[in-house]
Amino acid sequence: MIGFVGLGHMGSRMCQNLVNDGRKILVYDIDNAKKDSVVSTIQSSVSNKDMVNGVDSVQELGSKCNIVITMLPNDNIVRMTNNALMEGLQQSQNDNITTR
Repeated sequence: MIGFVGLGHMGSRMCQNLVNDGRKILVYDIDNAKKDSVVSTIQSSVSNKDMVNGVDSVQELGSKCNIVITMLPNDNIVRMTNNALMEGLQQSQNDNITTR
């Protein structure tokens, strides 16, 4: 599963291209209305609505995706996003550890 963070002009088009190429994606944007709009627009363009879904946090995206692409406006936001992605990845790994 591919995750995508940042759904502005470039990010939303990149998401559409990924889905057009047959890739399933999860998306996140700090602006929930933008996220919902992108999901709705892409879903309306494909027969399989499960090709794109939104998530409620960067941590959730990090816990569910093997690959994450970001399209963000500045270095500070990239750093904060990467830290949140790592939190989600670490939580996912902890959830998958079994104790004996």
